[in-house]
Amino acid sequence: MLLPGSGADWQILHPDGSAVADIRYTLQTADGAYLYVQAAGIRHGPADVLDRLAQGEDVAPTEYTFRTTVRIETSDSSLAWMNNSVFIAVGGRRKSGVAYDVYRLD
Repeated sequence: MLLPGSGADWQILHPDGSAVADIRYTLQTADGAYLYVQAAGIRHGPADVLDRLAQGEDVAPTEYTFRTTVRIETSDSSLAWMNNSVFIAVGGRRKSGVAYDVYRLD
């Protein structure tokens, strides 16, 4: 669960509509563990698609690229493996918010 008020999302928007993101937030697992998440990445695609995103339209994530590198920190001993892992995420923005599929690289 995303903890209310625990994070922020900054973007640098380029003239071509692409964006560089700096995303930070805290999650709490169902077991009560806290995860501090930092992600950095880029969103780019065809100009007409980025314009639709800028207008607040729902655009299928397959129409543009939104990728981030993710770092997760926790003090929970059962999840300590996350502190030493590398993750990437594939994102998509909707009117209701942003959704990510996160993958651990081995």
